Amino acid sequence: MFSIAIAVAGLLLFALLIGNMQTYLQSLTVRLEEMRIKRRDSEQWMHHRSLPQNLRERVRRYDQYKWLETRGVDEENIVQSLPKDLRRDIKRHLCLNLVRRVSFQKCELPKDPTLHSQGTMFFLFFAGSSVC
Repeated sequence: MFSIAIAVAGLLLFALLIGNMQTYLQSLTVRLEEMRIKRRDSEQWMHHRSLPQNLRERVRRYDQYKWLETRGVDEENIVQSLPKDLRRDIKRHLCLNLVRRVSFQKCELPKDPTLHSQGTMFFLFFAGSSVC
């Protein structure tokens, strides 16, 4: 009786594992298909607008870079759906280390600079300090 219960539990866990793998593979295939459609649409648009080859190549490189960075997840849409204070905190978390690594020649970074954004452009403001 005990061995039957162990065998059934093992089968259930195996079925759960297979189900999770299937869900993961389906979501990955959906994102790959969306990327393929976006790439095809941009190729058609570039052909329709008769873009020169160097611009087409830059667009392709950007699309590839965007895919490698996000794996098809629309990060901007996700962040835009969040409340303003949470967006600010997330952007600060993502960008603050990068800002701290930049060397300013005559400027000194305060302990907690305020990061503001407008679309995908980020602005860094320091209370009481001038712009370098």
